[in-house]
Amino acid sequence: MNVKPLVSIHIITYNQLDFIHETLSSALEQDYENLEVVVADDGSTDGTAEIILEYAERYQGRLIPLVGGPNLGITGNSNRGLKACKGKYIAFQGGD
Repeated sequence: MNVKPLVSIHIITYNQLDFIHETLSSALEQDYENLEVVVADDGSTDGTAEIILEYAERYQGRLIPLVGGPNLGITGNSNRGLKACKGKYIAFQGGD
């Protein structure tokens, strides 16, 4: 039996309301089955986090939302997202 390895798409966001729908749709609509999308939001104040949570509700088990908490900066937020990735392989994508 050939089991495909889990792939994580790691997305970091901060105030990317104008782009987050397209970003999440692009990642979530991949046809590779063994896929998780980890989205680490860095304390957005423009509604980005709320959209991430809406997508997480629609794509339960496929999208892992990391929202809330203080602004960690790009390095801290990236590290937070990486810690949540469980895939053998990780693809990096910006929130825009």
